[in-house]
Amino acid sequence: MRARGRLLIAAGVVVLAVLLAAWLGWRRMQHDADVALAVAAPMAPASQAMADAWLQPATQRGVAPDAAAAASSAASESTSIDICGVGRIDVVQMLSWGPAEMLKAKAQADALERRRDAELSRMSARLAAGSASERVAARLLMKDVEGAALLAAGSGDAAAYRLALRGCRSPRDKHEAPSCQGLTAQGWLRLDPDDARAWLGVMEEAMNRSDSEAAVQAMEQALRRDMRGSRNPLLTAIAGMPAGSDALGRGLAAQDISVNEVMMADFPFLHLGSHCRRDALKDPARRERCERIARWQLAQADNLSDAEGALNLADRLGVPVDQRPYTREQLKQGRRIIDSMVGSVGFDCDSLARTAAWPGRLVQRSELQWALSAVPGR
Repeated sequence: MRARGRLLIAAGVVVLAVLLAAWLGWRRMQHDADVALAVAAPMAPASQAMADAWLQPATQRGVAPDAAAAASSAASESTSIDICGVGRIDVVQMLSWGPAEMLKAKAQADALERRRDAELSRMSARLAAGSASERVAARLLMKDVEGAALLAAGSGDAAAYRLALRGCRSPRDKHEAPSCQGLTAQGWLRLDPDDARAWLGVMEEAMNRSDSEAAVQAMEQALRRDMRGSRNPLLTAIAGMPAGSDALGRGLAAQDISVNEVMMADFPFLHLGSHCRRDALKDPARRERCERIARWQLAQADNLSDAEGALNLADRLGVPVDQRPYTREQLKQGRRIIDSMVGSVGFDCDSLARTAAWPGRLVQRSELQWALSAVPGR
């Protein structure tokens, strides 16, 4: 991890360091939770692993000198990447760059940031003239969580309220957005009692205050409903927006928004899984409830990680295979397909510009739908 950190610092001096770091953090937190989040331009996994390995001296790795020399040549070729506005460079060699190279790379990174920020401002201005939820989205695009919370609190709009409530997850210091203190899952539920997501939020609040009875009641209500709304509402908000003249700027903006989505992410099935831990299934009433939870999760999952968790619970409870909408092998094949899509995103200008298409694809299908649709035989 120390070598990887050094690599990321070096790459950050060049360009898109914030996006790289955010992507790596997301991979640890969500494990490919959504294709839309994958637009944060990751390095190809094989190249990254090779670069990490060659940040260590050959003697530390136990590699013979001749073998190390041969592998070093292969590693240098495999870690060569094309960075927008900079050209093709070797990631490992960046560690030895001098001040002149650093300043040149930083100037290009600053130029890309200006294009990204200009596109974010354009998107925000268009959303600011729309519905209540779009106005809240406009504030969040500009990282104004306090403004988003103020707008949502008085809007009476469930989508706006939910979006602001998600946005309130991102500030590190609650004093940055004091109006977030007035937003609760109960407030969201009053605006949309038919959304299972709102009931799961109420359940989480009850668990946080150790009110197990209220948590179970909210859980039962959630199981009678479907989860509504997009898992990634900010990306959904910009999906149908007319493209501007700067395709690269739009791609960079989409990446920035996807990172913001990570900061706002919730995990609706997390507490359901803890409720159905193995030792708790000895209670007949809880086991019956957990069987319903397993079937509900199988139907409601919209990304690979949640689907895998649903299968794990189904296995634990003995849900018949013919009553499951997908198999573990299909999810494995789908994950390989999604990973290949993630790894194909590069740092060159054309690749970065193409990421602008991801929000539109997200509206068409969820990650799970994309993955399963690409599996042969389905």
